[in-house]
Amino acid sequence: MAKRNLTRLLSQFNYPAALAAINDLSEELWEEDKGCLYTPLTNTGLVMRLTGGSFPAQQVEIESLKVTGTLAPHLHERSNTAALVTGVGIDGAPEQWLDDRWHPLSEGQIVEIPAGTPHGFRVNQTTLEPFFLLVVADPPIADGDTVYI
Repeated sequence: MAKRNLTRLLSQFNYPAALAAINDLSEELWEEDKGCLYTPLTNTGLVMRLTGGSFPAQQVEIESLKVTGTLAPHLHERSNTAALVTGVGIDGAPEQWLDDRWHPLSEGQIVEIPAGTPHGFRVNQTTLEPFFLLVVADPPIADGDTVYI
């Protein structure tokens, strides 16, 4: 199977609408997971509504993360991922761990993370303001595929 262009797939999302829809998700859909709240979106009508049905939702994993602290550096051994940054407040940029250091992120930025690449995310260290990531993984992240460093 050819490698999917995850950036192109994520760019199909209307991210202001995605943020509004994610904010409206019921509290019980969110699960605590190592510095963030997580909810899978692959099989929800939300994805179809935000992309006009053009997203291959059955072939990739789609999830939303609400980063509330530090999502420790980790890697996915077999899954390529891309993340759309949204919900960033005006008081400071969140950060991504890549290439052994923290890099600032901005609203609407899409970051691609090839399989086997150590990465992490954290809130702005001054404001501690949470933000969201809309993540696509290809192939879907399997149990045991995530290794924390």
